[in-house]
Amino acid sequence: MKNSLNEAMALAGQNMLLCLNKDCHYLPYWLLEVSEDYRAHFHFYRSVHNIGRWWDCLLRLEQATGFMIPAELEAKMLDNFQMYMNNEDHLATEPEEIVTDRDIRFDVHSIRETLMALCALIEHRNSIWAKETAYEVVRAADRLVCEDGSLDFGCLHYYKDQILSEDYLNWETPIHSHGRIIEPLVYYYKLTGDELAYQLAERLAHWHFENSTTSTGTLAGLKKINHAHSYLGTLRGLLLFGKLSGQHKYVERVRRCYDQAVMREMIKDSGFSAHDVGADASPEPATAGDAAQLALWLALEGYPVYLDDAEKLIRCRLLPSMVWKTPPILPDGEGNEDRYADLSLRILGAFGGVQTKPHGGKRSTIDVTASCLHTLTDIYNHIVVREQNITRVFFHFDYTDNDITVRSVRENGRAIITIESSRPGVLMVRVPNWTPSESLRVTYNAEQVDIPVKDGFVTVPSGQVVVSFDLPVREIIERTDGTDYRIRFSGDEITGILPNTTFYPFYPDL
Repeated sequence: MKNSLNEAMALAGQNMLLCLNKDCHYLPYWLLEVSEDYRAHFHFYRSVHNIGRWWDCLLRLEQATGFMIPAELEAKMLDNFQMYMNNEDHLATEPEEIVTDRDIRFDVHSIRETLMALCALIEHRNSIWAKETAYEVVRAADRLVCEDGSLDFGCLHYYKDQILSEDYLNWETPIHSHGRIIEPLVYYYKLTGDELAYQLAERLAHWHFENSTTSTGTLAGLKKINHAHSYLGTLRGLLLFGKLSGQHKYVERVRRCYDQAVMREMIKDSGFSAHDVGADASPEPATAGDAAQLALWLALEGYPVYLDDAEKLIRCRLLPSMVWKTPPILPDGEGNEDRYADLSLRILGAFGGVQTKPHGGKRSTIDVTASCLHTLTDIYNHIVVREQNITRVFFHFDYTDNDITVRSVRENGRAIITIESSRPGVLMVRVPNWTPSESLRVTYNAEQVDIPVKDGFVTVPSGQVVVSFDLPVREIIERTDGTDYRIRFSGDEITGILPNTTFYPFYPDL
């Protein structure tokens, strides 16, 4: 399973289909939280956020693998999306008649999810409604975000005459609200050419370059960074805008922030990252997924060394965080409500959620699963990368298309990657920088060949190629939330941990 992203993505896609509330318009739930005695029920709120998440990840999955979204569910979710967008603000808002567990009907944080979903519908469904609606969302966001980075809530009908709590204002910080929307603004501009989208992306990119990053890449001196996933989302947007505009300073700034703030200050060697910046508890895997995508994008911009990070984060954190199997889960309440139904089935394919333990205690938090699935589709689409007469194998996961097959096996302390390519030209296969050079073996059409590693790749003519190498074992002591964890790695995978949890553990006992 660790070598098959396709299998993991299919299970996560099924989770997305089963996370909808049959008792309320088939709207997405927020969370399936399981207690340590394996009792649970679905919590139903913040569909305003998860409608966008649902559309974005499933349409990406469909494009990547051909995953089928049942027509009846797609129709219901399109009705839901249109219902939530039918308001004077042109921003996703939960209608008053929808009764949920918490009264969270709108947040600026979710503009990103709305616009990401609309972009997916424009690209993959050629939706005129989505294009017209996205046009209005961009204009609403442009009115909302002031030149100084503050938010003008008075321009929204939803907030007129309301007194906003200090907690709300502290949470809707620039990174948490508009830093994260640079990314979908770039996607929308590329799809439509809407000049206001470019201007807003440029304005926000400039503001966050100056105020949400530092020239050294550290977090020191930055204020009000309270959500790791949003900070990584802001970096994603800055990189994409730099690429779109041809301004390399944005790419270089993101590279520095990735090296320092992300991989030294936020994400540990194990892949652990806290939900909140500066915390050392309540981890969630979506931030590790964001970092893996940043690593991939930086590699595509000329820094291939970061591909090692991307695969390690997938192998060490995302795939272990998935609920592949579960003990039977019983409802923690009585009744025939949908929130109590088929819980053991409906948790499968979830990606960890905001966990209760540093290396276990998985929960099915819908938006975290959607975010991790989004990441995996991007990694999957770049297992093999083609450019003119060069075919590059970036990642050591199973993959098949019309002219190439990649098979990855890890056994007896060695990684074995077998590639059969019929595409004319040369084949370049990544060799991780941590690979013991003396252990590397390359065969071409069944003959062993001596090929030097250059810039992290071996290059051979197209044909049948086998690349194999040792998976070096190392152990570390990593302190998290007051506990010293002894962690064993085999190559870029974690194969044991001590102490461990018995409640949805990520890794085997050491």
